[in-house]
Amino acid sequence: MRFFTRTFVSATLAVFALTSVRSEEAAEIQSFVDYCAYRGVNLTGDHWLEASCRNDMTAIFGYNYSWIDLNYCVGNNGGQLIAYENGIYSASCTNCGIDFEMKTLMLSCRCPDLDEREAASALDLNTTIYNYNGSIGCFNQLGNKTWRRAP
Repeated sequence: MRFFTRTFVSATLAVFALTSVRSEEAAEIQSFVDYCAYRGVNLTGDHWLEASCRNDMTAIFGYNYSWIDLNYCVGNNGGQLIAYENGIYSASCTNCGIDFEMKTLMLSCRCPDLDEREAASALDLNTTIYNYNGSIGCFNQLGNKTWRRAP
């Protein structure tokens, strides 16, 4: 019985040690602008954000083409774009576009306020979205990714 207990404890410690090492090697959430935007960013259909993002394969400078529906990330609050999980901003906002400068990625739209008057609104997406191992993400939602953009 003593041999079994020592073996079980040793095996448990070995598994714990491997788990600890793997958790340190796991993907980390990274800044969108720092790890995706420099290769170009596109907004399609007023709400699909597309970019090539660096993945965790740093030995080969790995990148993935990723896209996410910003309706998972942004909402319209009385005419103002805000970071909001499942906000579905494109149901009310129109004429959306993106502008990338230095460390900001601005999403700009025309959104109705509480009186139904359209107002210009903007949100720095770098405060809302992130890169996770080559996928664009926001809140608990990860976008799709592939090795290359479709032709």
